[in-house]
Amino acid sequence: MDNQINPPAVVYGEGSLLRARDVAAILGVSRTQAYRLLGGSIPVIRFGKVVRVLQSDLQRFIESRRDDHAGGR
Repeated sequence: MDNQINPPAVVYGEGSLLRARDVAAILGVSRTQAYRLLGGSIPVIRFGKVVRVLQSDLQRFIESRRDDHAGGR
């Protein structure tokens, strides 16, 4: 499987606006799982039916899930 991400369609002041498929590729999850996270755990920007995620918001989501103590139990 090719995990290469195509460049996002839009660049915004706070970073790139990512599509659900970009989020899925970055997180290593299915596009369906990415959509479940969007608007719930990950803030989104909506334009009608179009959903985009600020790259900075995705980065904050990833950092908030970091477990610095994994495996040290």
